[in-house]
Amino acid sequence: MRSAKIEVDWERRAPPQDGRLNKFLLFLQEKGIRDSTVEVYAGNAGRYLDFVKTDHPSAKDYTRFRESLHAWKLSRSTLNQYGYAAKAYHEMIGVPISFKRISPNNQIPFYFSDEDVERIFSVIPNVKHLAMLSTLFFGCLRATELCQLNDEDLDLDSLTLRINGKGGQEGINAVQWLHIPAEIKLSCKARQLRLFSTQLATLA
Repeated sequence: MRSAKIEVDWERRAPPQDGRLNKFLLFLQEKGIRDSTVEVYAGNAGRYLDFVKTDHPSAKDYTRFRESLHAWKLSRSTLNQYGYAAKAYHEMIGVPISFKRISPNNQIPFYFSDEDVERIFSVIPNVKHLAMLSTLFFGCLRATELCQLNDEDLDLDSLTLRINGKGGQEGINAVQWLHIPAEIKLSCKARQLRLFSTQLATLA
């Protein structure tokens, strides 16, 4: 018996505006911080303000927030991101704070064996999900890089993938290592053909 199809809204929407953070957004932009980093800082600052329940937190408020972050057992990089965001917000309101950056863990990370990878991919029933996860894993992509891929970034003839990387840098990844099912190739070619036809129609 086939499972019911799940309807998913794939439209990407801008995050809702938080009036408390408009000044902070402008402050970060004027410092020349990248847009992607501005979004992360603003989101972290918003959660910080929600926690302390004031738009003008004190150094003690940040200390209390920092202690709660450690209690949540967040990753080191996430703790540092919250620290940078809070430090920038306090700089804007004229209440400077300092925090100790947590050094990354330099131990050799856990990695999957070939058998582990095969077992993981073998239980993915959805072809689209398999294609996404295979591209993410074998291409060593960040989640944001995967989400930014468009139809025209994949060249099925040369088996290359154009990546919009961190900091606006572009790169080309070879995808010969990917086992691309025939149905995915046909779907991608059809999508690219429709895209090309749409572009021609706009020029007519």
